[in-house]
Amino acid sequence: GGKGKEILFFTNDVENPSFLADLSSRHGVPPPVSSLPAFANSSASFRVFSAMERGSSHPLHSHGAAWLGQASGSRLWYLLPPGTPRSEWGPKVNACEYAREGSGVEPPEGAVSCVQRAG
Repeated sequence: GGKGKEILFFTNDVENPSFLADLSSRHGVPPPVSSLPAFANSSASFRVFSAMERGSSHPLHSHGAAWLGQASGSRLWYLLPPGTPRSEWGPKVNACEYAREGSGVEPPEGAVSCVQRAG
């Protein structure tokens, strides 16, 4: 996608409860995640759905307990140790730049990466 032309669909169960209810009825929280205390009552949690085109990303951010399913393709994650101050996260950039050869953009010091694949 060209700059400023990325496709992003983002909704949640407050803005679009029927969509998330339908999605959840067909795709529940998978075991062993569903057995963890933070996810035992999925109906009480805030649910989000997002879809992005290849090469899109969210800048580094933090939040409470979460699980993310990958319907197709793969996603490269960069993780920082818990408690890393925001001042050490570096500039707000498309995280794909960390992996793009010759971009000159490096992940923050201490970041580790992993790939999530569909399934």
